[in-house]
Amino acid sequence: MPRPLSTKVIRKPAPEFEQIFIEHGWEKVGRMFGKRCSNRWFIMLGAERLREARDAYLAENPTHRS
Repeated sequence: MPRPLSTKVIRKPAPEFEQIFIEHGWEKVGRMFGKRCSNRWFIMLGAERLREARDAYLAENPTHRS
């Protein structure tokens, strides 16, 4: 007998997740939203795009490393 389909609902990314990640990085979003949730949202929102946005932000603000 096949297993029933999952009824688990995946939470949508928090509206502020992207901006917080870009400005503060993994440590802050991990504390705020949880590491597993943050990783899922990072992938959902586009890992490469967020990495590039974070790198660009750090290039513009070299003293803002966190």
